[in-house]
Amino acid sequence: HWDTTGFTDGFNDNGSGLAAMLEIARALVQSGCRLKSTVIFVAFDKEEVGSQGSHEFVRSYLVPEFFQGDVWPEFQGAFILDTIMNFNESVNSQSLPDLWKTKIPSKTFDNVKDDEFRGNFISLVSRSEPEREIAEKLEKHWMSLSQDNQFKSAVTSNPEKFKFQRYTVELGGAMPDIMELTDHIHFLRSDHARFWYSNETGYQLSLRSVLFTDTGPYRGLMARCYHRDCDSARTAGSVSFASYDFLAMTAQ
Repeated sequence: HWDTTGFTDGFNDNGSGLAAMLEIARALVQSGCRLKSTVIFVAFDKEEVGSQGSHEFVRSYLVPEFFQGDVWPEFQGAFILDTIMNFNESVNSQSLPDLWKTKIPSKTFDNVKDDEFRGNFISLVSRSEPEREIAEKLEKHWMSLSQDNQFKSAVTSNPEKFKFQRYTVELGGAMPDIMELTDHIHFLRSDHARFWYSNETGYQLSLRSVLFTDTGPYRGLMARCYHRDCDSARTAGSVSFASYDFLAMTAQ
């Protein structure tokens, strides 16, 4: 999403995600790759007011354009990049709200706990089954960057310090009831959720989508700067949380 709140210029939220998207578009175009599937790059408006932009994109463009008639396309998935530049290796820089403990895999929680709650990872939010294959592939390719000598030479010599944690929630492809949605509200607060569940008068649709995020207000300085003026490159001393190597690893 390209919008931000009225209190900040949105350096991390979501200038970081927008920068990554533009770089990925540039890399794909200049690579000359022959893609097996169509790739659509979208910067959504009004994410900060109920993800209205992605909602409108799905119901007013994606569905009418591609999901009509007898033959539907194989929708590979949406990749949402929302607040992906904050990296913090300090002990206890990463908080995990109590509500999350019962919603994310115990392995994920234990990984963060065993690492002394360092904010040194990108989190990938997905559902247990609909996005399982996508999440596995993304994790595999993230880990493979530690063996990529060209990447290590051009970007960062130590990719291993940037961790990958899967925040897999136990939601399926069928539209959950309102109580179940409310129970998972912390994992539905970005544009990916508008792909997970599209509930309109004429149809219900569930499309694969994953969210990359540094967890926003739950890490380091962003606990104070989330939706505040210090989430900015213009304020002196405010960008110490920004790791461009971390951002580049996520984009790669």
